[in-house]
Amino acid sequence: MNKLRKKNLKIILFFLASMPLTFSSAIKAENIHPDAGSTGATFLKLAPGASPIALGESYSAVTKDSLGLYYNPAGIADFDKKDISFSHNELYEGLRHDFLGYINPFDNYVLGFGVTVFNVKDDIESRTGAGEDDIYDPITLPAGYYGANAFCLTGSYARTITEKISAGVSLKLVKEAIEWENTYSVAADLGCVWKIRSSEEYEHPLTAGFSIRNIGPGIKYLEKSFSLPLSANAGINYLLSEKIQLLFDLNQYTDDYLNISGGFQYSPIKLITLRAGTKYRLYDNPSKGLAFGVGLNYNDLRFDYSMKPFNTFGVTHHISLAMRYDKPVSEAEKQQVNMEKTEQPFVSSAGVIVETITSGAGNKNRQYRVEYSKDDLRIYFRTPRGTDRNITIEVLTDTGMQEFGDVLVFKSFEIKSNLKKFPANTVYEFNVSKEWMETNSVSISTIRIYDKETRKFIDWDINIITDDPDLYRIRVDNLPSMNFAVVFKR
Repeated sequence: MNKLRKKNLKIILFFLASMPLTFSSAIKAENIHPDAGSTGATFLKLAPGASPIALGESYSAVTKDSLGLYYNPAGIADFDKKDISFSHNELYEGLRHDFLGYINPFDNYVLGFGVTVFNVKDDIESRTGAGEDDIYDPITLPAGYYGANAFCLTGSYARTITEKISAGVSLKLVKEAIEWENTYSVAADLGCVWKIRSSEEYEHPLTAGFSIRNIGPGIKYLEKSFSLPLSANAGINYLLSEKIQLLFDLNQYTDDYLNISGGFQYSPIKLITLRAGTKYRLYDNPSKGLAFGVGLNYNDLRFDYSMKPFNTFGVTHHISLAMRYDKPVSEAEKQQVNMEKTEQPFVSSAGVIVETITSGAGNKNRQYRVEYSKDDLRIYFRTPRGTDRNITIEVLTDTGMQEFGDVLVFKSFEIKSNLKKFPANTVYEFNVSKEWMETNSVSISTIRIYDKETRKFIDWDINIITDDPDLYRIRVDNLPSMNFAVVFKR
């Protein structure tokens, strides 16, 4: 390859390496990272998916999305259905970026497969270099045109480690080609997800995600080697309400300054999701612009679109299509589910009734409806998905009537369980005899719940059910204490 073509190749490589940075005449030279342009295979920096791009690429802590194959392999660990998705990024100057992802959950783990393709159209000039030493006319006419492309094949494995922690790993085969020159490399991604406040226990769940992407030996172009664009990423995902979700990410590449991104999405109705987000690079470089997007959801079908300004290059457009579906359930699996309902193998407490709830076959989707009923107290809740351990419940009661000033103690309950805390959907019911109330001259309107650990009354909603002629049924949702007393104020 002659000197001129080598020079052209270097220009192209530098352009590809610099592409994820923000181009603007306002960027000052001193704000460019000293290692900018020093990595190869930088198409790996291009983020797929219309949804994450609309959210400023704040996707490290997002779960149950096949795009986790790119952002955080641990994010696919919660899948209980198969999922297939395709995304297309229409960039600037004819550059195109596509991603195809597939997720397949099994009983105790999840596998994912992804393909990324990046194309530069065939309009790069090829010159022979003949006459380049002519000082009067050193520029020769193009001898032809060629293109460039890059490819990444990803295989991911993820699983839940505990009820709150998931982990994942991805292995990647990377290829880049410019004209007839091909180069290859391998890389790995590592990730974990921490459900700080899980959706099974809290009304406003909070999730954190961490990942390291593109761990590998580097890639070689001709005689020169380049390191891969290694990045460390951390993010949070907070559900503010049923309709509003907030996301925040930190992203650090070895050849760039820290990037801070944030986004939010709002679902006015179940069918529509509106998104907006931005990404900011430190040291006074301009923001990468405010991105916008919209998503349409119908059952297990999803369509997303987003647009993002790219400074002097105009606006980029991104679309994604996805479908989620159950794997067929065999007769043998159906019989296994029925057997689980009959045997009730996971709860060992006396006085406990258990029903197995499974949305599809396999341990991955297993839930239990646990109901404890004894001594006029009834407790029931649904376990988180994937429960795989025995649940023990024991309730100690004290029915001795005690009076403290104007407070009459009806009954004390101390609940002991190997669960440190019951799920947020837990309901407590207990019965109070109307005859007992008349004897002790108390009114149902004065009933209170007293926390014996903090020694304070619990300001909690109490529902009184009056459909029985002989007693009141008292219902309380998600009590914060497992050691409490039911009292009446005189």
